[in-house]
Amino acid sequence: MAERRLHFTTQDDAGAECRGVILVTSAWNGDVEADPHAAFTIVLARQPAEAEIQPPADGGTVICLPARPVRLPTTVSEPRASYGAADTKQDLPLHIPRSAMGSFAEGALITACTLSIKPKDVFLNGGPRLDMLAQELIRAGRREARCWSAIDEALSRGEPKAGSKNASEIRSRLGALLEGLPTGAGKGATARLEQIAAGTSPLQLEAEPGALAEDVARLRCFRERPTDAEQLAAMRAYLDAADPAEADSGLADDYPYIREQLSFVALLDQPHLLDGMRAAFEAFRARYVQAYGAHHAAYWETSAALRRTLNETRPAAAALARLNRLPALGAPMGVAELETYGSLSSSTWQCDQQDLEAALQDDPLCPTCSIALSGQPPSEQVANVVRDVERDLGGQQVRLAGEAVRRILARGGERIERFLEIVQASDLTGLALVLDDELLAFISDLLAEPITTPAE
Repeated sequence: MAERRLHFTTQDDAGAECRGVILVTSAWNGDVEADPHAAFTIVLARQPAEAEIQPPADGGTVICLPARPVRLPTTVSEPRASYGAADTKQDLPLHIPRSAMGSFAEGALITACTLSIKPKDVFLNGGPRLDMLAQELIRAGRREARCWSAIDEALSRGEPKAGSKNASEIRSRLGALLEGLPTGAGKGATARLEQIAAGTSPLQLEAEPGALAEDVARLRCFRERPTDAEQLAAMRAYLDAADPAEADSGLADDYPYIREQLSFVALLDQPHLLDGMRAAFEAFRARYVQAYGAHHAAYWETSAALRRTLNETRPAAAALARLNRLPALGAPMGVAELETYGSLSSSTWQCDQQDLEAALQDDPLCPTCSIALSGQPPSEQVANVVRDVERDLGGQQVRLAGEAVRRILARGGERIERFLEIVQASDLTGLALVLDDELLAFISDLLAEPITTPAE
């Protein structure tokens, strides 16, 4: 229960006066009844929350929780105080001690909306700036009012009686709409509206008013026109999965317009528009299928070339892996690059989907590879790993030359002579071809021998 309810007036962004309420309470327990005529409500609690508390259902209400218990006077300095739109701060209707402001600054602001200010902004640096907090709440309250208006309008379309007057009535009507919905009405829309009907502020869902109106209209269409609703839902699902943004300039430009046309609000108001929606969707899909088919072919053509590049690099990668097993050469080189190379080499580099055009009539992505219209082959990644593997093999060859040349000068044999020529010439391709496990074992034994100075 609030111990004191104080009137407080500030100005909105347009300079109009807005009257709100400051509630001083011992601890917030959610049982304070908000003033329906207040533009905002600021609750100052004396005690920190003992457990996690839910944000208030009203978007225009904020709970200021201190980090430590505070003392707030119950006396009122003036019956009413006013803040202007400028930064000039006038007297508050109560005095907040400096120690209390420090505790509030370290505490929390609990509200249904996302605030652009923090507790320190309100209670430090010349605070308390409850005017600034009140103006944030006014903006939030008006955003919430637009959400309620959109929901109410969607609930009331085609209804003979006027819309609801308050959030409680709208929640009740939402609850009635949600009862016994047919299967397939839409999990996302249903879940959002169920939360709102249960007491969650629309601001907590971070949904725009138009999106909430679409949610309500969707559920109404599934209840009142289920066949039409299923068709429209299928078209919208196709568009949602396609999303050609940044992929094809023409499709990307038309996509938002087509998406806006396929509206449950429009279907609810004017059911005869469904034929036009279907025609617009089919025209878009035809263009999309053509663009996706061309992209799909180009994607896998490029991928085939990348696979050939990786195959050509396989001897170098194998040679680097073998040299990394020689302790005498020092710490292994290119370990991460070899892992990347192995991952890329084991990837899928082709798609065997048949009759792609027919498959794209029902699903906007290839059922075999599922590449998006904006997807690109890993050309840069392949180029980088090939470069890095060759660089690291060169580094190991430099090490090997320094350690091995001195030890094999006195040894004969055609294969060893060829090996020596390769090492001295820094021939990476030749090294990769001549280096096998047998030669590696020989080099390992050679590097393990002590270096002896020839007798003079």
